[in-house]
Amino acid sequence: MSSPPAMVEPTMLRFCRNWLIGLLVLIPLMAAFNFAIDPFMVFGSPRFVGINDVKPSTLERAELVKHHLLQRVEPQTLMLGTSKVQLGINPRSPLWPADSGLVFNGGVPGQSLPKTIDEFRDVVARAPLRRVMLLVEITDFMWPGSGATPVGHFLPSARDDLYDRFMASLSLDAFRASISTLTQQGSPYAISMDDDGMMRDGLFRGASDREGASALFEQKFPTVFGLLKGIQSQTSAHPDAPIAMIDGLKDMIQLAREKHIALDIGIAPVHGDFLQILDAVGLWPRYLAAKSAITRAVAEAGGNEVPLWDFIGFDRFSTEPIPAHGDMAHKTQWFWEPNHFKVAIGEKMLETMYHGGTEYGVRLTPQSLDARLLADTAARDRFYAAAPQEHARIIAILGNTR
Repeated sequence: MSSPPAMVEPTMLRFCRNWLIGLLVLIPLMAAFNFAIDPFMVFGSPRFVGINDVKPSTLERAELVKHHLLQRVEPQTLMLGTSKVQLGINPRSPLWPADSGLVFNGGVPGQSLPKTIDEFRDVVARAPLRRVMLLVEITDFMWPGSGATPVGHFLPSARDDLYDRFMASLSLDAFRASISTLTQQGSPYAISMDDDGMMRDGLFRGASDREGASALFEQKFPTVFGLLKGIQSQTSAHPDAPIAMIDGLKDMIQLAREKHIALDIGIAPVHGDFLQILDAVGLWPRYLAAKSAITRAVAEAGGNEVPLWDFIGFDRFSTEPIPAHGDMAHKTQWFWEPNHFKVAIGEKMLETMYHGGTEYGVRLTPQSLDARLLADTAARDRFYAAAPQEHARIIAILGNTR
């Protein structure tokens, strides 16, 4: 027999009342928990070793994290670029010039040059910058050009900031990230971002130790090939198109000069395997043309005040041998995989840029450009002649990738 309606109604009322009370209690508790753990670094909550110091969720949300870090931090020196900067250049290095002040790593994975320029504009508008180091990707300039660079914003508006804080405190996504943060403290392969914007290298170290150094290279080949093949297809379809991003680069240089900010620009290094793939798909002439266009643009907009440093090419660092497949004992010294260098390379870049080092990279000017381009090609040819088995390895991999 069913219960009489008079008995059902009080039971339902008690259930709804208890559910509402529970909800009113749990929501503030969850918000307080998420605020304390701060998995996305939105609030700037204190970090405690063993509790919330390691923040694995920052890997997937680097742009969000840096939005909020840059609203709390007023750096005097700002690094700009992609994940290469975020992972490979240490803001705490003793090689930064003495007048650098607080150095912040503003690199964001996958960030386009226009977005990087937006980041620069927004930080300049609110922080007393003295120095900027911009590391550009040669491939950004190899695409067919498309005119002026659009102007946008990197730092969030007040409305965006409020939304971020709401989601970081009350969403289930934030709650799951907080639980993940608690459970991953103490990991020897910590994936986390520091308060100065530097990403720890636990992801790469862990993969290298578990699968071998060669595995990181092998897994990256399809991505590199896809990128370069896409550029090759576009440049073939538009052979007369200008070099991309040049106008935006000039705009950034002009703004730095107007604000009396010391600006150093570097062309980011890649491993020789990347350059071999670039050459194999027919992009070597476009690569040289992009390097030439960057050099002339920097000289035109910056004169002698903005140095351009060239760190990409076949050299003893980029051509370091890759351990054999399955070799777990040997590690690479300079590169994690074809597109990401280690902090050891970042230190050599800082030595060259700020201390007159000559071991790694060269300064590019219109006067030295032709000799550098000839040296680039000659170094490639010497490498092919000295290590034909390495070139054959890349060609074999590409045959399987296609």
